[in-house]
Amino acid sequence: MQSKHWSILKLEVAVKRGYFRTVDLFAGCGGMSLGFHRAKYRCVTAIELNDDARKSHEINFSRIAPPEGYATYTDITKISPFTAVSHLSPLFVAPESEVDIIIGGPPCQAFSRLGRAALWDIAGKKYAHAHDERATMYHYFLSYLEALKPIAFVIENVREMGKFVGRNIAEEIAATAQELGYETRYTLLNAVWYGVPQLENVCF
Repeated sequence: MQSKHWSILKLEVAVKRGYFRTVDLFAGCGGMSLGFHRAKYRCVTAIELNDDARKSHEINFSRIAPPEGYATYTDITKISPFTAVSHLSPLFVAPESEVDIIIGGPPCQAFSRLGRAALWDIAGKKYAHAHDERATMYHYFLSYLEALKPIAFVIENVREMGKFVGRNIAEEIAATAQELGYETRYTLLNAVWYGVPQLENVCF
């Protein structure tokens, strides 16, 4: 008899629990966490480098956290995926079983037209954005995906992510996620259609 796939087991546990647990990477002050919370998901971990944004996230989401707790961290480059959810698995037995959904919006400065222009101006040369380390932060999102094995994930960025120094980063992320066993697709969404006072984003 074939055993159930880990994603099915996670889904069954989440349904029994009554809500899905989310980890918000590059969380900002919690825009994506809020949207998911309104859809009955519960944020259990948020990682955000900016102190003010992270403190805002803490103020808003710590008070509505699920019983198992909530934690925030600063630098995603220094926090391992398992450490980020260690409060959910105190015995550290199977931390990869604790998270249902991973969401996040990696830095867009090196991808966006305005961000690129600013980086060119600061560096005094064209294509300076190609060397900005923020353009590689999505790798950490993928490392969390591989380690924590969520049922699903949502990653958001600007549309120019598809035109980065001759590369389509959105396509590369989708391909890597497929190698990890996920069915992926990405598209452009006009955020105005959803009540957000801004233009298009790319979303998986």
